[in-house]
Amino acid sequence: SYAFSGCWSLTSIDILPSVTEIGDGAFSGCSSLEAIYIPSRVTEIGNWAFKDCSNLQLIYMEPTIPPTLLLFNIIGVLSNCPVIIYVPFDSGDAYKNAPGWRKYASRIFEYSF
Repeated sequence: SYAFSGCWSLTSIDILPSVTEIGDGAFSGCSSLEAIYIPSRVTEIGNWAFKDCSNLQLIYMEPTIPPTLLLFNIIGVLSNCPVIIYVPFDSGDAYKNAPGWRKYASRIFEYSF
């Protein structure tokens, strides 16, 4: 929780592959954050993980199963920034229909390496 909170000069980050959870407020206040890569083992993204990330443009999701979004995560927070969410090929429908994620269905696109 709050691992990078307030790191306003942070522009992008690749999270270690061993990480399984993005804690509450992990990137809150990272107003310069433009891109983030979420590794495949992440199963949950905590409350306000991206709060005040007003410049967030790209989220690369590696999990094929959408991580659980806690109540105050993306809902209402990303609506104020131009974020595009890239998910693995053949996972788009799962994300677009998952609770929390479905609100951003128009911003979810599949990718393949």
